[in-house]
Amino acid sequence: MKKATIILLCLAMSTTVFAQGKKKAGYNDEAESLFDYAKEVISSDARFNFAVICSPEVSMEDTANCILKRAISEIKKMKDIAVVVVVGDVTKNGTPDEIAAAHAILKKSELEYLVLPGNKDLSYRGNGGTDFKRMFGDDRFRSNVNGILFLGINTSLITDTAACHFLPQNSNWLKNQLKSIGKKAPILAFTANGLADNGVDNWVEITNQLRKYNTQLCINAMEDRFGKSVYDEVCGFSMEKVKSSYMIGYVRGSELYINRKELGGSMKTTDTIAIEAKMYLEPKKQKNKAQKEEGLVWQYKNPYAIYTGATVSTNFCYFGDDYGMFYCLDLKKGKVKWKYQTVLRIVTKPVVVDDRVLFGGCDRNLYCLNAETGEFLWKVRTEGPVIRQPIIEGGTVYIDKNDSVQYTIDLKTGEEGRPHPSSSRCPMDDGERMTVIDDKDYITTTIDGIVSRYTR
Repeated sequence: MKKATIILLCLAMSTTVFAQGKKKAGYNDEAESLFDYAKEVISSDARFNFAVICSPEVSMEDTANCILKRAISEIKKMKDIAVVVVVGDVTKNGTPDEIAAAHAILKKSELEYLVLPGNKDLSYRGNGGTDFKRMFGDDRFRSNVNGILFLGINTSLITDTAACHFLPQNSNWLKNQLKSIGKKAPILAFTANGLADNGVDNWVEITNQLRKYNTQLCINAMEDRFGKSVYDEVCGFSMEKVKSSYMIGYVRGSELYINRKELGGSMKTTDTIAIEAKMYLEPKKQKNKAQKEEGLVWQYKNPYAIYTGATVSTNFCYFGDDYGMFYCLDLKKGKVKWKYQTVLRIVTKPVVVDDRVLFGGCDRNLYCLNAETGEFLWKVRTEGPVIRQPIIEGGTVYIDKNDSVQYTIDLKTGEEGRPHPSSSRCPMDDGERMTVIDDKDYITTTIDGIVSRYTR
């Protein structure tokens, strides 16, 4: 009798341990339960096709016969294309007209489509990098395509440079998406730039997240190849930026066949990928303890990218971020004193004069706040995203409302004066990330949202 009791107790304990193990592993995660569709493991009889077009660079010079239009025309004649994915530089220059033309081509096709922008599509010279998101709805994507999760990861920057970077807001987005998807769902990830040092400079931050989930493949744009790659053990596929071909993927149960389709020509199967439960080893962790940077007084970590340097006054530090939040930090301790929310990202450096701080936003407004309290004083509506600093002379503010006209604004009241032809343009951000406080202290900002004070 005692022996039977002991056996029952052991079974009960093992059942409890097993249940706790399942909970710890995340199988009962509440967030996972919100996406039951994502738990479905693809079945052996699942069959669908998809297309991937890389960097078509739509230009207003030839929209009638552009690469995107020709490729879409061919894809429409194919059978069972579940979705078309456009990755990379969708447009040649990122102008509103080009973005609208690309959107019209895809919408008119009546095909399901997902679009991930390249650097050219988000260039903020003239539009603040906001037209793409306004037209396509987002600059990232997530879609369940017959049991496989398609994730479009934004790696582009709103600058005129060729640099590509995985920004903090995109990292947080990816983390939240993966957590809600769960461990079971097969994932196809897409990036507009190659996961290599000459592509996304901090690409390991992407693979470190993808390797914890069932990532089948990471498809990205490269310049010199069409084929399989390995990124930190994660299986990848590079698409060359060649204007004569695109990809057709065939999902056939437990296999993905990748085909290279010549524009106006033949199609050839180049690779086969097994669709299965993928597991990746954890990267080796550095045991060295982080050391405090020499001369670092304080550091503030913002969850969104900061595109400009900060502006300082006697007691405060000011900057805006990608989320449209404007911050005032205490200059001595680096703590947030106040913040003010606008509608779209801020890409200009603020200006402080007397007891007022002025800054422009991509929401087409010039704002004036009390520099010490953050109290709203006034705002002036402009004709486009404000990407230049205002000029302040005496009690008058000069702001560019478009390419050829400046407006005068009363600094105290916000009342607008008469427009006049612009004799000198308001300055663009000079890209300087260091702001001098005095002869020994200075402030720096980074694209990753880190604001630091140093002393020499």
